[in-house]
Amino acid sequence: MGEEVIRRMDEGFALLTQRMDARFEQFAVQIDTRFEQVQRQMDTRFEQVDRRFEQIDRRFEQVDARFEQIDRRFEQVDARFKQIDQRFDQVDQRFGQIDARFDQVEGRLERVEKQIHRQGLLLEQVVDEVRFLAEKIGTIEASVDRRLTEFEQKFDNRLVPLEQTVKEHSRLLEGRQ
Repeated sequence: MGEEVIRRMDEGFALLTQRMDARFEQFAVQIDTRFEQVQRQMDTRFEQVDRRFEQIDRRFEQVDARFEQIDRRFEQVDARFKQIDQRFDQVDQRFGQIDARFDQVEGRLERVEKQIHRQGLLLEQVVDEVRFLAEKIGTIEASVDRRLTEFEQKFDNRLVPLEQTVKEHSRLLEGRQ
């Protein structure tokens, strides 16, 4: 009996080992199958994640493109502001030129007004001098008239006796002939 028990035990162990090996083989196949399924699922998931990353990258490229468009628009706006600033500078410069011209015209007007005032004063002086000269001429004319009258009187006074003398001499001369 002892041997029989050992033999049965050996057979039981052999059967158990075979079953265990078969189970392990089955388990290994199941694990491999399961691992392959899991790996396929993981690969599918990784592919989905990669596609998602590619979508995100494309989205970022679109966002970058939009930012570049926005940057270009800002550059265009900045260029327009520069143009406007230049135009304002030109307008300011022209206002400065016009202001300088107004200052020149104003200076000229002031000089003309001073000249007109000075000429007005000179004209008044000339009028005063003409008036003074007219008075002097009036005085001189009166004096000349008076002297002429005196001269005429003296001439007449001298002429009458001279005429009488000439007449007398003429008669005398006529009488000698």
